[in-house]
Amino acid sequence: MRSSKEVVEVEGFKRRIPESLKKARTKWVLLLSPPFKKLEYRKYRLGENLGMRYLASFLETHRHRVDILEPSLDGSSIEKTAKKILRNDYDLIGLSVPHGGLFPNMVKVVRILRNNGFEGHITAGGHFPTFEHKEILRYNRNIDSIVRHEGEHTLLELVARLDSGSFENILGLSYRTKDSITINPHRPLIKDLDGLPFPKRDKYSEYDELNHFAMITSRGCYGNCSFCSVRAFYSYDRPLWRYRTPENIIKEIEYLVETYDAQVISFVDDNFIGPGEFGRKRALKIAHKIAERGIEIFFEISCKPDSVDEKIFKNLKEAGLRHVSIGVESGIEDILKRFNKGLTVSKNVSAIQTMRDLSLSFTPYFIMFDPCTCIEELKENVQFLYDNNICTYFTIRNAISIYRGTPLYSQVERVLKRKNWEYFYKFGDSDVTKVYRIINSLGELITLDSILEVLVYIADVENDMLDRDTAVNVLEEITKKINKYVYDTVLNIIDRVSSSSEDDLKCHIEYFQKDVHTFIEYIRKVMSKNELSHVFQMA
Repeated sequence: MRSSKEVVEVEGFKRRIPESLKKARTKWVLLLSPPFKKLEYRKYRLGENLGMRYLASFLETHRHRVDILEPSLDGSSIEKTAKKILRNDYDLIGLSVPHGGLFPNMVKVVRILRNNGFEGHITAGGHFPTFEHKEILRYNRNIDSIVRHEGEHTLLELVARLDSGSFENILGLSYRTKDSITINPHRPLIKDLDGLPFPKRDKYSEYDELNHFAMITSRGCYGNCSFCSVRAFYSYDRPLWRYRTPENIIKEIEYLVETYDAQVISFVDDNFIGPGEFGRKRALKIAHKIAERGIEIFFEISCKPDSVDEKIFKNLKEAGLRHVSIGVESGIEDILKRFNKGLTVSKNVSAIQTMRDLSLSFTPYFIMFDPCTCIEELKENVQFLYDNNICTYFTIRNAISIYRGTPLYSQVERVLKRKNWEYFYKFGDSDVTKVYRIINSLGELITLDSILEVLVYIADVENDMLDRDTAVNVLEEITKKINKYVYDTVLNIIDRVSSSSEDDLKCHIEYFQKDVHTFIEYIRKVMSKNELSHVFQMA
C-alpha cells in the first residue's frame, strides 16, 4: 500500500512528514544563542552553535520557518539583540544556553521581550537548562518550558502543540502550568545520527572569515570523568556514544567544500576517536575516505590521551589532520584517579610524545585547581607541564567547573555557593587560594596564548597569512621561552605566598603584573626581530 506521507528534501536528508504534522499550522521559530562581550571570548567558545543549527534544519524539514540569531558572532549587545527579535512576530523562541555564566544575559534579553509585549512561547535547552530545569522554571516566570537533553524531537512536538497548549505527553519537556511545574519523562536518545539533516548554515557559519567551519561526527562520550557534564547529559540512556557513518560524514564535508569553499574543519565531537576497536576502525575509515575522494581539507579533533594511536593519527594526518585537543587534565596519578579519568600519567606523556613524533600541534586541556588542591600538587603539576614543554597561561589558570548532575557536584555540593547561576567553591588550602588569586590577576598573559595560537594556525594551515617556515621557527623558540617563564613564575608565586598577609598579597599581585608586562614586551621584541610584529595585532 502506498504511504500517504509526503517527502520533503533538505541538504543530505529526506524526511517523511506524518499527516498529523502536515495539518499543523507552520510556525515561525527563532533559535537564539547568548549575547556576550568580546572580553568573554576566551571563556566561552566563539563560533556557530551546531546544536541550534541541527534543531533548525530538523524543524525546517517539517515545514516550519526557522531563524537563527547568534549575537556573539556579529557583536550585538543585549539591547540590540532584543530589538532585532521584537521586529518579528515569532511563535516560539528557543534559547540555547551552554553555560550558566551566560544565562543572566539570556534572562535580560527575555525580560526586555516580555516587557515590550512579546507573548509567544519561550523555551530553553542545552546542558545548563537540562541540569537546572526545575530552578529555571521556578525563578524565571518569563520562560515557559525547558527542552531537556537532545532536542530535535522534543522541540518539534512542542512547536506542533503550541496552538493546543497540551504538553503533558511530550517526552523530554519540563514546563510550567498555572500553579505548578510539570516534568515529563525522559526522551530516548537518538540512535541513528545519519537520519538527521545536516545543520543549517548561513553567512555566520564561517569561523572568523577563514573558510573555517565546524562539524560533529558523534554525540556523547564513553568516558566517565567525575567533572564532565557530557556524561551526565547523556547517561540516562544507552549507548553513551553514538556515531555517524564515514559515508554520511564525507557527504557533509563535500557539501561544505562545494558550497562554502571550506578549507578548515573543526570536528567538535567530545571524543572523535570512538570506543575500542570499532572507534579506531571508524576513524581510519574516515581518513581513508577523505583521501580516496581527493578532498583537500585541513581539520582538527578532540580526543582522550588513551585514544592516541600512532598508526591512526598518521593516517589522519595524511588525510589533513593538523591539530588535536587532548584531555590531559593532570600530571599526578592521584588527581587522575580523583577525576576518575581512567588514565595514567605515562599515558598522558605517551600521547604528547606521539603528537610531537608526528609533528602534530596540540592543545592539552589541563585542570590546575580543584577544591582539594594542595600546594605540593601545584608544584608537581607545574613541573609536569614544564617537563613536557606545555607550561602556558592556558594550562596553569584553569580551576575545575562544577555542573549539577555530575559525580563531582555530589561530592562537593555541601561547600558550593552559587552566584549568577554558576557554582563557586573555596579551596581547602588557604595558600592555594592565594596562588589562584595571583595567577588569575595576570590576564595579560593571555596575549602570549593568543600569539601561540596564531603561530600554530599558520604553521598548521598553509596559506598566505605569513611565511610558514618563519612561523614554525619562531613558534619553537618562543614556546620554550614561555614554557620556562610561566614555570618560573608559578614557582615564584608559590614561594612568595607562604605565610603572606592580605596586604602582602596585593604587593605580590602588583609585582607579578609588572613582571608579566616586561616579559611580554621582550616577546614583542623577539617577534619584531623576526618581522612578525603584526602577529600581536592578529592575536
